Amino acid sequence: MRRTPLIFAAMIPFVAVAGPGDKNKQAKVDLEKLRGAVPVTAVLGEEVRSENGQEVGEIQDIVLSRDGKIEHVLIEADDAAMRTATTGERQTPTQRADASDRALEGDQQRTAWMGDSDLIQAKAKDVQFNADDSAVTLKGQGQPASEQQDQSGQQLRASEIVGMEVNLSDEESFGDVEDVMIGGDGKEVVAIVVDNWDGLEKKRRAFPLENVEFDTEAGEINYQLTSQDVEGMDEFNLDRYENQEWFNVGR
Repeated sequence: MRRTPLIFAAMIPFVAVAGPGDKNKQAKVDLEKLRGAVPVTAVLGEEVRSENGQEVGEIQDIVLSRDGKIEHVLIEADDAAMRTATTGERQTPTQRADASDRALEGDQQRTAWMGDSDLIQAKAKDVQFNADDSAVTLKGQGQPASEQQDQSGQQLRASEIVGMEVNLSDEESFGDVEDVMIGGDGKEVVAIVVDNWDGLEKKRRAFPLENVEFDTEAGEINYQLTSQDVEGMDEFNLDRYENQEWFNVGR
């Protein structure tokens, strides 16, 4: 299994601003919903295979809506698997050439069908992570995706959130996002924030990703939470909540 470094942060600069929100709602993260959770950084670069074991590609990123919900999963597809993932049928190079009247081959063939994109956009419910197999399974069919698709400011990539600085309403540079966790139900998505408090043991806490302001150009997330709100949060223990067996982001 090949892992790739986290290189997608700041890939698409934009500012996504959520509504005014509710501070009290922000403060509530149900940690029980994070049981069986998977860190986004563990998923990026994972090999993706179809249900029949054919190689599809690698997880490039997980796209979230502005309110912190999973929109879809981006897969960087391999040449041979491109059509399999989107049609459900395995085609040989000869069959692919026949389908295009033998006029296109290799990269030309891909460009004619996919444009300039190497990406497959998969529904969250169709992507399953199996820890035992050290691979990700794509169930069902994906569709061609564009690099430009999420530049409107209505979406952001999970990898962009990792490493962002967290500001509270009464304290700047409170901490940094260490990872993004997706709960076992595939619905709870939170940022794991490590505080920067001097003289104290570093603590991890689960921060919500809804009703917040994302500034990807500055690399910051602005919360309405106060220092007192954060002090009342339970500490997040990764060993207690992370998935030990399997993960399905939309089951």
